[in-house]
Amino acid sequence: MKRLAYGLLVSLVTAAGSAGAQTGQRAGETVVTDAFVIYELNATGHGDIDVAIAFLERDGRVVICAATAAPLSGTLRQIMRAIRVSEGSTTILRGLQWAPNYPARSDLVGRAADCRMTRHPAPEAPDFGIALTRSEF
Repeated sequence: MKRLAYGLLVSLVTAAGSAGAQTGQRAGETVVTDAFVIYELNATGHGDIDVAIAFLERDGRVVICAATAAPLSGTLRQIMRAIRVSEGSTTILRGLQWAPNYPARSDLVGRAADCRMTRHPAPEAPDFGIALTRSEF
């Protein structure tokens, strides 16, 4: 797999993502390294979720590898389903509930991250984003 260069934008949005996105088929696992970008999403009233994420290319398609750190709760599962990953204005993956969750951000580096293949072709000039769609939890 080849790492894609990217600019990752984290935002909190109120609208749902694109209807055409797929959850993605399992594409193996890797280890979270310093090359992953770790972002903090704030789920107001539910705490912070740290997301370690990397975007790779396999067979011309985008592969997303991720692990999270957040307090466990039933609401966390709903919040993880509400996260959307996009490239440009297109949602390419819905939900990170498949990503392993660890108790603290300090636990992320060196731990396992699961990967998912998307149907989205690897872009020449990537513009990846991650958003928490508040309307879904």
